[in-house]
Amino acid sequence: MDFNGLVVVVVGGSGGLGGSICRYMGSHGADVAVLYHGNGARADALVGSLRGQGKKAQAFQVDVSQRESVDTVMADVVAAFATVDVLINCAGISRNGMIWKVGDEDWSSTLEVNLTGAFQCTRAVLPIMREKRKGRIINISSILGKIGVPGTSAYAASKAGIEGLTRATAVEVANRGITVNALALGYFDAGIIVKVPTDKLEKILGTIPVGRLGRVEEVCHTIGFLCTEGASYITGQTININGGLYFG
Repeated sequence: MDFNGLVVVVVGGSGGLGGSICRYMGSHGADVAVLYHGNGARADALVGSLRGQGKKAQAFQVDVSQRESVDTVMADVVAAFATVDVLINCAGISRNGMIWKVGDEDWSSTLEVNLTGAFQCTRAVLPIMREKRKGRIINISSILGKIGVPGTSAYAASKAGIEGLTRATAVEVANRGITVNALALGYFDAGIIVKVPTDKLEKILGTIPVGRLGRVEEVCHTIGFLCTEGASYITGQTININGGLYFG
């Protein structure tokens, strides 16, 4: 795949998954805007690595729950890169707890970052994409938005909301050459899963038909395909990437 000339904005770009996406898109020629919230050192290191490979890259700090912050940073991205071709929403947090123990702040912050953040960023880039009648938006969802897992009420609600947001937005912008899709991820070898105790991890692996965790590069390859012209007829979809753990 050749993404030379494409400007890709990765929200949550300093995280484990986001960083891998940035590196993947950059390795295929894209210019990359790395949006981060708190980990500026990691974002700067990622940008340095991309630039060292001859790619155009820049880090931008943003609070995705705040419209003013999102609008300002997207304007900064356009000033630096001239346009936005691809938006990848993968910023996310998880506040675990049985629902009767979940506090108002934990509930609100999870929805604000995971769902409202994707909404804010999507709304901010759509005028650019609609004007040029072309664009790709990819939202990162989760299998937890589809199945019941104890202690994940806020996170699951936010990811189920992502899929509804994806479908509605896709219908609204389809006639402008913009596709909007979501990836519902199962268990991967990055992020929170690496902190799971060995005994619990073995139980999780026992439920996955392919018998292993997903690899981050498998997510990246799917994202890459969705950014190609060959995927221009795929929109409003939630693509399950979970090793057969869930079908739907």
